[in-house]
Amino acid sequence: STIQLARPFLTKSQIKHAQERTIESSTVYEQRRNQIFNFLMKICVSLKFPTKTLETAMIYYQRYFLFNKFDIAIYYDIAITSIFIASKNEDTIKKLRDILLVSNQIRNTFLNQDQLELYRKKILSLEFKLLETISFDFRLFHVEDFLIKISKSLKIPKDIGYLAWLIAYDSYQTEIALKVPPQTIAIACISLATKLKDFETTIRSEFYYTSDNSVNEALLDLLGLYINSYNYTGLASIYPDFQNKFVEIRIPLSDAQGLKEQTADLIKEDDYFKDRDFSIGERRYML
Repeated sequence: STIQLARPFLTKSQIKHAQERTIESSTVYEQRRNQIFNFLMKICVSLKFPTKTLETAMIYYQRYFLFNKFDIAIYYDIAITSIFIASKNEDTIKKLRDILLVSNQIRNTFLNQDQLELYRKKILSLEFKLLETISFDFRLFHVEDFLIKISKSLKIPKDIGYLAWLIAYDSYQTEIALKVPPQTIAIACISLATKLKDFETTIRSEFYYTSDNSVNEALLDLLGLYINSYNYTGLASIYPDFQNKFVEIRIPLSDAQGLKEQTADLIKEDDYFKDRDFSIGERRYML
């Protein structure tokens, strides 16, 4: 038997180490990931899922491929499995059959009744594997919830709060949610929004049970997203004039310290990143 501990957050080096074992081409993976996130968004629109369900599905999808081989033959299947589990976790439950019908319509594929039933069984088998991958850890909290509370406590103007909310939505296009807790991401989003709007405020990270290094980690990831892929973000469609401001914000942060990284040797010795044998009959998962 084996015991698998849940670990909700990883460092950049740990994520890189895991992906080196499961992803052959990071470029292909990132292209497919963006494609999948667009696919998931269309499913959520069709089924009237809230943003939280979409965000949870994005996190599950990314976590799956930290410990399972990325294969273009099944990545759509993993996306569907992710949205199915996310709908349960966020209390927005839909029948798997309904999700499959919508996903097939979006992909312009047709399955007869027998094929649909076989596909449903395939997703159900993948559901258990994904649950094992996340160690049955359903403790997911959303950035928006903290964003509202922190903005109120800091007396952030509504227009800047709205800007921070847009940034928070874009943050799920990155791996930030795999690295730091939601209140940290919320602070980074507010910090970036205030810089874009030239609004002066002081945020004490420790007051919100996080650290400056964690906030820097999230902030630098956000800036990387906007500097390299601004035209593909939700923010660009509403604030197209912001594109040149991100480099200006990034330059003074050149010495900013993110999360403390482990050495490569320590990561290799970490049992959490050893190959997982899903054939073992008895496995226990602990939060």
